[in-house]
Amino acid sequence: MWNPGAPGEAGLKKLQAAAEGGRWKTEAQIQHRLGRLHERYGRATRAFDVKIASVPEPVGKARVSVTWERTTRWTEWTTLSEACPEPRRGCYLLRTNLTDTDAPTLWKRYTQLTEAEWAFRIDKDELEIRPIRHRREDRVPAYVLVCFLAFCLWKTLAQWMRRAG
Repeated sequence: MWNPGAPGEAGLKKLQAAAEGGRWKTEAQIQHRLGRLHERYGRATRAFDVKIASVPEPVGKARVSVTWERTTRWTEWTTLSEACPEPRRGCYLLRTNLTDTDAPTLWKRYTQLTEAEWAFRIDKDELEIRPIRHRREDRVPAYVLVCFLAFCLWKTLAQWMRRAG
């Protein structure tokens, strides 16, 4: 989780102090420095809302102001995503737009999706079946059928091998 003592927050504090001290004269310079912080602490870029503005009347040496605040929505999301009852086994957080589906059904659909992706990987890697450019549209379903049959054969052989030990 992005905690208050994190280095990215320290970087924002340094950036703010440098702007107040007059080190940075233009918004572009601060944007560049902020981009470096985003590059270094990529996961936390959405954790803060940073605003950069020119000071209408310079106060001391400060010509540009930097203000930032922590976004509560991001903090809540990281707390939920990192909360795992059994840390050794790991856990998944599935985000979806399906509101009328229960959790076991969503998990089953997700595993089916990963198996389908795995099937395409098998077709390309193990079976060396690559997509080709078809000249006629009726050949595309035939290609998909061959890929599907190859996958079925692959799964059947795997089950036979598992039963045989």
